[in-house]
Parts: sequence; structure tokens; C-alpha cells
Amino acid sequence: MDFTSLNRIAVAIALTAGAGLLCWEAGSFLVPDTAPLHPAVTIPHPESKPSTAPVKQETPPADLAQEGAKIASMQCAMCHTFTADSPDTVGPSLWGVGARHIASKNGYSYSDALTAHKGERWTKDTLSAWLTNPAEFAPGTRMMFPGVSDENTRARIIAWLLTLDATTPDSTKAPQTEKTHDVSPPPPAGNAEHGAALGQQQCAMCHSFDPDGPAIVGPPLHDIFGRQIAAFTGYTYSDAIKGVKGSWTPDQLDAWLKDPGQVAPGTKMMFPGVSSQSDRDDIIAWLKTLAAQTPKAQP
Repeated sequence: MDFTSLNRIAVAIALTAGAGLLCWEAGSFLVPDTAPLHPAVTIPHPESKPSTAPVKQETPPADLAQEGAKIASMQCAMCHTFTADSPDTVGPSLWGVGARHIASKNGYSYSDALTAHKGERWTKDTLSAWLTNPAEFAPGTRMMFPGVSDENTRARIIAWLLTLDATTPDSTKAPQTEKTHDVSPPPPAGNAEHGAALGQQQCAMCHSFDPDGPAIVGPPLHDIFGRQIAAFTGYTYSDAIKGVKGSWTPDQLDAWLKDPGQVAPGTKMMFPGVSSQSDRDDIIAWLKTLAAQTPKAQP
């Protein structure tokens, strides 16, 4: 193919392209590309239709605190106590924490890291920062807790902490009838409902409560009322508790809850005890409800 033929082909292609472009421009001028004023078919939009799905309701504030109490019983009870008369353990008692300054509870020795915040108060914001990451809030703190990353979980714990107000009566505890020495009928031995709340706070980390509950750190507490001490099959007791004779009577339970180390010196149970008599009465009343459906054979 010679040079003249190639030129002819190139010119033909250029003329064809030019003619096509000219036709396109002419067609666009004569027939504009615009949407019709009234579409022939109306396509419904899903978002314009009312939804029939149930609307999820926000959790009421009261429920937030109740959920927070359950979370705290699992994550905080190993190191803290929550009731008005409860002692400090690994960490300070959390009763009244929402009404006091940081590192200000009398009788507890705080780390220098947390004492540096002593001029601040425990507010929702400071509690949230602390619960998110204690080591970041107070570098060098003794609290070996990784924090709570979920914002909703923290909000529930804080809502519950703010109910532990040291300036008001303990709202979780039912009024107790004053004990007298007259001939009137004796008052109730304890408030089982409050005892259940205390049990969840202080015992759930180491014990199960259900009929088929397993041994955890300690033996299950279901059906403990009235059974022989150190008699649960499948749990290895310390020699200290094996040396305690008898059964779990109210008096024995009261002595144990008050100071396990005094009842069984050398016991494996690292629990400081419950100093409040009324709290112990309530826990014992609750333990009595965890009874088997059939009577126990007494020795």
C-alpha cells in the first residue's frame, strides 16, 4: 500500500468522524435531552412508605441503674464493696462515691497517682474517664483494671454508682423493725430481697446460686442452709474448713460471714467479711431461700 492510499484512508476516517459529530450536535439541538414533566410510570420510594416495624424504645434511666448494678457485680465486686457499712477491701468502698472528691475516702490509702486528682470530684465525666482507662486517667495507679471500652456499658455503671449516695438512706435496703426485749413477736430475721442484692454484689464472683450451679472459686451456695460444713461433693475444701464441725446454721453462717478467717484460720476464702449485722441477717435470709425442695436428712 503506497503513501497516497494511506492518505485517502485517513481523510475518509476524518470526514466520517466529523459527519457523525455534526449529526449528534444537530440532533441534540432539535431534540433536547430533558426529563418529561410527568413521568409515564411513577416508581414509589420505599422511604416514603410508613414503617410497620416496631420502634425500639430507649431504656428508662431506672433500668440503666439496674443494669449497671448487674455489670458491677461481675466486674467490681472482687475489689470493692457497695453498701453503706461495708469495709474497704482491695479498693475503697464505692458507697457514696458520686458525692465525694477523688481519693478522699477516710481510712483508705490511695496511690500517689490518684491522690494527684484529689482536688477534683467524681462526676459523670471523671467517672467515665476513669472507667474507660484507669491507667490513662492516673498513670501509675495501683488499679489493675483494663477499663470499659463500651460507652453504653459505662453509662449504666455510672448511673448505678450515682445511686449509691452516702447522704441519703440506703434505698436498696428495706426498713428493719427495731429489735426489742419485750414479749411482742420477734421481728423478721432479715430481708431476703436485700440479701439477694448483697449476694450478687459480694458472692457472685466466687459462687454460683442455681440448683445445678457448678463450683467456681468456692462451692455453690444453693441448698447450703442446713447442710454439713465442707460437705459439697466435687469441691476440694481446705483443711481449715474441714476442721469445722457441724452444719450451716444461722449462727454458724453469721460467724462465717462476719470473719471467715476467725471461724477457720487458714481458710482459702480471701473475703474480709461483712461487718454490718443487718446485712448479714439479710444475706442469711436470702441463703435460706436457696433451699432444696425436699427436707434434708439431719445427722
